[in-house]
Amino acid sequence: MAEYNSGAINSVDTPAAFGQGQDAIVRRWMVELSLAKKRMKPWHDRCKKLWDLYHGSSVGRKKNSYNCLYANTEILAPAVYNSLPQPDVRRRFGDTDALGKAIAEVMNRSLMFQHQTTDFDTEIRYDVLEMLVLGRGISRVRYVPDLVQVGDTAQTGKESDETQWDHEAQEGEQNEELAWENAPIEHVAWDKYLCGPGRTFKEIPWWAFRHDLNREELIRRFGKGIGNTIPLNGGPDDPELQRVTDDQTMALFKTAEIWEIWDKESRTVIWVCQQYPKNPCKTEEDPLELDHFFPLPEPLRALDDSDTFNPTALYDQYREQAEELDRISTRINKLVDACKARAIYDPSLGTQISELFRGADNDLVPAAESVRQLYENGGIEKAIWFAPIEQIVAVVKTLYEQRAECKQVIFELTGIADIMRGATDPAETYGAQALKTQFGMTRLARMQRAVQRYIRDIIRLQAQVICNKFGLDTLRQMTALPFPTQAQVAMQQVQLMMAAQTARAQGQQPPPMPPKPITWEDIDAALKNDLQRTFKVDIETDSTIAAIQQEDASDLETVISALVQLTKEVGPLVQMGILPFPAFKEMMLMVARKFRMGNAVEDAIETMQPPPKGQPPLQLQVEQLRQQGKQAEIAAETQAAEHKAALDAQTAQAEQQAQAAQAAQETSLEAQRNQLQMEQDAALERMRAANEMALERFKAEMQAAVQQQTQAMQQQFQLLIAVLNNRAKVEVAEVAAGAQLAGTQIAAANAASAESENA
Repeated sequence: MAEYNSGAINSVDTPAAFGQGQDAIVRRWMVELSLAKKRMKPWHDRCKKLWDLYHGSSVGRKKNSYNCLYANTEILAPAVYNSLPQPDVRRRFGDTDALGKAIAEVMNRSLMFQHQTTDFDTEIRYDVLEMLVLGRGISRVRYVPDLVQVGDTAQTGKESDETQWDHEAQEGEQNEELAWENAPIEHVAWDKYLCGPGRTFKEIPWWAFRHDLNREELIRRFGKGIGNTIPLNGGPDDPELQRVTDDQTMALFKTAEIWEIWDKESRTVIWVCQQYPKNPCKTEEDPLELDHFFPLPEPLRALDDSDTFNPTALYDQYREQAEELDRISTRINKLVDACKARAIYDPSLGTQISELFRGADNDLVPAAESVRQLYENGGIEKAIWFAPIEQIVAVVKTLYEQRAECKQVIFELTGIADIMRGATDPAETYGAQALKTQFGMTRLARMQRAVQRYIRDIIRLQAQVICNKFGLDTLRQMTALPFPTQAQVAMQQVQLMMAAQTARAQGQQPPPMPPKPITWEDIDAALKNDLQRTFKVDIETDSTIAAIQQEDASDLETVISALVQLTKEVGPLVQMGILPFPAFKEMMLMVARKFRMGNAVEDAIETMQPPPKGQPPLQLQVEQLRQQGKQAEIAAETQAAEHKAALDAQTAQAEQQAQAAQAAQETSLEAQRNQLQMEQDAALERMRAANEMALERFKAEMQAAVQQQTQAMQQQFQLLIAVLNNRAKVEVAEVAAGAQLAGTQIAAANAASAESENA
């Protein structure tokens, strides 16, 4: 976008000199923005170069140079900010205040919910990164209501087509209802804002934020009349994109540059566009209702400077040393590249020398005919002449030492100790390392406190937005605290009154009315009242109050110890009447006032009363207590002796009774044992006789059975012999018959043979 020609405006002394009308407002702010761009241009140009250095894409950056800016930033970033501090909202003076406690709890929960749901930590990290690289980081607080459309967009005349009717009067209308509310913070990039002239943040009269809006966003913010009129001249200018798309498609990517200007003097927000000079696009009257109007805290700065508001980058403090470090690193890399094994050799040896140096591990190169000449000249080392690199190695070693010294100078300028980089000498003592750590943290403490202050201030702005803009329903849902509403309290009071009337009618004493509880309406009214809210609560973070809490705890321990010691040493004098009690109380007040304990401790000491008159001195009371203790001790010893004697007598009697019982029991057991022995012997004798008789019967039965089996076996044997004799006779007969038949057959055969021969 072309710069606004501020020279075309005549010299003016006040904003009223620009004239009257809406176009004069636009002209005035276009001049203000143009002057701010010229005033901040040196820093903007420096920011581009610093980002290129940080990203390693600088135009003048040489190959293999040392990116000192990135290295130092990555060391400092986690040292100054590593975790998000938690909000700590508490009653300002610690008094017993139920309403103040409720307000603190509601605000604390609301802030924690916003941080957990709006990515608060990421925006703060962006601020810290820009502070370390560019010298300044900024985030702004916003109020984002979530509106939903209710009602019909058009009246169709058909009842069945019309939906979402809450009331008949809304027919044909479209309304917006608040669904949810948020108060996020938004990081503002270094090239997205401008500010008015001033040397400190309090002197800055206005802040402006740049927005690049497309057509749809313009219409949504400013309406169709202005949104469709503003020309679009920003966006991508890629010729290739223009070649493949038509004008209508390119319009989707085009944007307009809109400036959101927060004017502190008039407490208004003016939206202007250079291509729309008729009137401001939009004007808002104090939209966030903040105490200091601006939606951002004092920016986070790397270096404090009361002479100018333009930031100074940390890199500018060691830029010359960083450039020297780049030159040294570049030279080292060039010289290391030159340290190569290069040589010449006798050409009469042929190509075998070059083949030897090109070979891999364990490669054997066959010797040529010139090997004899190589042998006669004293070997291969006499035939090769290497290029000298000893001077290069010496220079490289010196450059390494120079680079280490240059880095040390940079670390001293930035306050980065070697122990913070994890590079320390293991031979150093613990005291030396502790001293380095203390030195490094001392240099970083200021920057850490600046980050803590910045986060605390932006959290306070968030709290103001929540208190001023959030509705009661949003707070109830966001915090989930069980406070009643006024309607619920009124209903409870009606029920209690009815119960009291019933009790009176029955002749009973009505129960007392409980105190009125804190309601959501009371909390909301206190939150909306800036003075009441400020008087009752204080907003800090756990990191900003850590040192105060530690100091308070130490003071409390010291003052308690001092008061106890004073009472121990001086109290007896007061008891004996030597020291007046008012003097003793004044001494205790003098001790308490030495520390930051508040008026509550002094009020408690003021209420102390002297001991009653006629009370014996402390030493006499102690002696009386000692005598009473001795008497109680003697009585206890006597009672213990009597109790022991009674126990001894009971024990002796119990032992005698036990012995008599044991003797009687042993006699009875002996008689029982004898009786059992006799019974067992008789039983054994009976069993022995019965066994002998059974054995005799068994023997007789066995003999009879054996005789019977013997007779049976003899009979069977005789039968078997008879059967065998009969079978033998049969077989003899069969053999004889067979022999006769065979003889007859043989005779017949012989006869037939003779007849055949005769024939």
